[in-house]
Amino acid sequence: MHIPAPAGEKIELKKIQTLVNTNFLLSGNIIFPDNHHEGLLVRMNNGGSIIDQQTLRVDNQPTTIWEAKALSNGTVLIAGTIDNGTNTIFAALLNTDLSINNIRKIPLAE
Repeated sequence: MHIPAPAGEKIELKKIQTLVNTNFLLSGNIIFPDNHHEGLLVRMNNGGSIIDQQTLRVDNQPTTIWEAKALSNGTVLIAGTIDNGTNTIFAALLNTDLSINNIRKIPLAE
């Protein structure tokens, strides 16, 4: 399996999980040369072909994904940080197509 990244970028995979339809969900982050992150979600079939690959943004802000859990109904629960200098964490429930269904943002005290 090869997930290409443009020159100077790195892809950090955190987790791979089997989905209810026997496809796989890969979660992680793209790390850019200036060290900002973009949450990355990849759906792959059991033959290794990429079905869908997308970055996860919250309020159009970059994110770092720290944890992802595929649920038995095909939805996905994601936890991470919003990387915009506000010191905010988030938990998001994603639909089966990886679009955001619901999100909870929690600002942390400094």
